[in-house]
This record gives sequence, C-alpha cells and structure tokens, in this order.
Amino acid sequence: ASASAIGCDGTGSSPLPLSRLLPTPGTGFPRSTSTASRLEFEGRLQVLAGSLPTDIEGHALTIGAIPMSAAGPQLAGDGIIYRISFDPTAADIKTRLVRTDCFLLDEATAGDPELGFQDLAFLRSSPAFGVRNFANTAFQPIQDGRLIVTYDAGRPWEIDPVSLDVITPVGLLDSWQSGFPVLSPALGFLPLAMTSAHPAYDAVEKRTYFANFGTQIPGLSGEPFTKVLWWDGDSEPSCCEVIDENGAP
Repeated sequence: ASASAIGCDGTGSSPLPLSRLLPTPGTGFPRSTSTASRLEFEGRLQVLAGSLPTDIEGHALTIGAIPMSAAGPQLAGDGIIYRISFDPTAADIKTRLVRTDCFLLDEATAGDPELGFQDLAFLRSSPAFGVRNFANTAFQPIQDGRLIVTYDAGRPWEIDPVSLDVITPVGLLDSWQSGFPVLSPALGFLPLAMTSAHPAYDAVEKRTYFANFGTQIPGLSGEPFTKVLWWDGDSEPSCCEVIDENGAP
C-alpha cells in the first residue's frame, strides 16, 4: 500500500500548489470524510508538495472509527489507529485496527442470524453476546510510556505503542457497572459500561481516574449511579460511588 503527505514549502510564505492536489470544489458533502479503509499497512509516506522539516522527530498518533456500513453512524465503528513517525529525512506510517475481545467475537459470528452483531442506531449488539466496545475515540498516555485507547460506552484498553496491538482491558468486567439494566444474559456478558473517553492521569500518583455512570431509564428498572475508578496500571481498579449530602446516588 502507498500513502501520501503534504509537507511544508520550506519558506513559510510561498503557498503550496493545492489546486493541483485537491479535487474540484462541488456542492456535495465529501464522501471521503465518512469512509475509510480497513486495510492495515505500514510504509513510507510520499511527499506530494513542499518538503519535510529537517528538525522534526517523534511520533504523531490519531484514532478514528470505521463505520460498519455505509448507512451506519460514523461514530459506531471499529477503531483504527494511525501512527506517523518522523525523522529528519522521512515520515513513516503504520495503521492497526483495535482488536478488542468483542472485535474478534463480532468477526467470528459475522452473518450468523442468532449470534452475530447488528447495528442499532449508535450501538452494535448481539442477541447472544451483548454490546460492542469500539474503543475508537481517544488516547490517554500513562506512566512508563504506556498508552490507553478509550470509548464513551466501554472499558478502556491498553495498547502497545510500538506494535499498536491491544494488551489488556482496564479491569475485569466486574470492575465496571453497566449503564443499562441487565435485562438478558447477553447484556451481562458484554455490558454497556458508560464512561468517559477522556480520563484523567495523575503523573504524581501514577494513577488514572475514570468515570462510570448510569441513568434511570423510563419504563425499565435500574437506579442512577456515578462512580469514580482509579487504576495504578497493575492491579484491578479501585472504585467508590459518588453520593450527595443525603447519601443518595
């Protein structure tokens, strides 16, 4: 596979010839903003215009979602990580899908009417296994050069910053309370753990703090709750519930 980049022109003033690089403006919404390839690849970026800065080094990482279908929401899709690595002479790119446990289960049951996952608005769920955790939203660096990928409706996952492969979820399923009433065994197997895709890392304590919450849904059982979890990167997360001055959730 090949990929391209637009670099600096080296002068800081002369404009790049973007008219030769970009498509002719039109009235339609650009399809490229809501489509992406599932292809995992790595290789050297080809500079199309300008030149790479000679004093840049290190890595730039971004993460996004690949929609499960053309009609599905752009946010509801498997996470894919892009890492661009710079040195004074070149820029290399590497991409990897975030292969969580439910990713593999979705892949293994594809097309099965009883076990397979189906899109349901912003969710993707299976009648047998529960709800997908797409892990497609953001990164959180933690101690010792480690990296977490996050999602608003599922446990965070730690990844290897070099290989970009998943290592482990943050905590067992029991560490996270479902934000949706567990109305079936499936929702207990892969529950909908509501959290924040933007946890907080404390560099002094070397702990990462997460939220876990649920609301009361009209017509269904379940009580609202808000919890704070903190993780030292080794043992199971600790947890406490947030209550008001009367001791109520």
